[in-house]
Amino acid sequence: MESTIAIRAGRVLTPLESMAPGTILIEDEKITAVGPSAEISIPDGATVIDAPDKVVVPGFIDTHVHGRTDTSSARMRRPRPSYARASPAQG
Repeated sequence: MESTIAIRAGRVLTPLESMAPGTILIEDEKITAVGPSAEISIPDGATVIDAPDKVVVPGFIDTHVHGRTDTSSARMRRPRPSYARASPAQG
């Protein structure tokens, strides 16, 4: 089942430009168009999300994480060495 969603945002940011206002089209769970609202045609029957006061970044995935690759509980409880104790200058 194909569905179309249009997001009309106050500002759309991509790595190359900023558009205000901007529109993002999503068809069948894939971003198919991004551009200034005046240049993007919204198909009949699309679900429209109006967000005039929002900044939208299409396709952005936040990969900034803190932590360790091994998250087992035993590893998480292990104390970290103190840099002060490890420093020869501290004696």
